[in-house]
Amino acid sequence: MIRTGRFTATTALFLLLACSGADEPQLEPRQARLVVDILPNPIVAKPISENVYEFPFEVSLREIGGVEIEIEMLRLDVTMLGGLRVFTSEYGAEEIEKRGYSKVIPAGGNLQYRFVPRRRVTNELLFSAVAAEITVEAIDRVGNRTAAMTKVTVTR
Repeated sequence: MIRTGRFTATTALFLLLACSGADEPQLEPRQARLVVDILPNPIVAKPISENVYEFPFEVSLREIGGVEIEIEMLRLDVTMLGGLRVFTSEYGAEEIEKRGYSKVIPAGGNLQYRFVPRRRVTNELLFSAVAAEITVEAIDRVGNRTAAMTKVTVTR
């Protein structure tokens, strides 16, 4: 070790390391990001009886931000003719759990929910003008709110 008076190379290295901490970038906390997909897309209406159809579909949820999230609400809005709302259904966290599904998505994980709504359709021409918007709202484990939405069409 080289000594110059009382100042040593070890002391210089210590001072250099102590001062360099102020210039280091601070890591940003992670925030959950949610992706929603609907399978199949388009949703295919299946006739059950005269004018009654089932609309089976699965909601696939993926967390891609690296933070565990809890689903708070899933909303299905059905519209026709470019925006006229004809049906809305909301599923809160309790309803999701009642259906036997988890409401928690682990960091980087995924969930899938299956729905089979049944509705009366009195005019088959409506199938050419119907669309659905699925919105999912959630909160991550550090309290950040997140939401994702996707649109699908409906066919016969």
